[in-house]
Amino acid sequence: MSDNTFDTDSFLDTQIEQNIDTKFEPIPEGDYPATVMDGDNAINIRSGVSAKGNAWCMMDVVWEIDDKKLAEEIGRNPLRVRQSIFLDMTKQGGLDLKKGQNRQLGFLREALGQNSEGQPWSPRMLQGQPALINVGHRPNSENPEIVYDEVKRVTRLV
Repeated sequence: MSDNTFDTDSFLDTQIEQNIDTKFEPIPEGDYPATVMDGDNAINIRSGVSAKGNAWCMMDVVWEIDDKKLAEEIGRNPLRVRQSIFLDMTKQGGLDLKKGQNRQLGFLREALGQNSEGQPWSPRMLQGQPALINVGHRPNSENPEIVYDEVKRVTRLV
């Protein structure tokens, strides 16, 4: 599949004999130097409507942790972790820039030196930027044995 096309029929007929791993070693909680991924899957926007009928929008930023020793220890290379940020949007579908809105996005931009008044900015400008991230865990609500890695805080890399 060198042309990056997925053949559904071929996949559905593929037979395997190995078991598939059910264990996932989380990244230990703590601070790590990391870089926002480059490419198509680095920043994703999700949106929908809640069960109560409220529209929502989130931006997911994927970070790669720069720690080869840790990657070897837990058997995951590359070490990627997602930061999910709720976005406050206007009724017209734009980013709400009123006071007190989109603070988490503001914190991220500030940590990356991209939060200056009058400086043009777009989310794609996050790609390739280094910072110090704090990784925490969020338990799966249906199975407490499963935890998800997530970025809790981002600060300037000194």
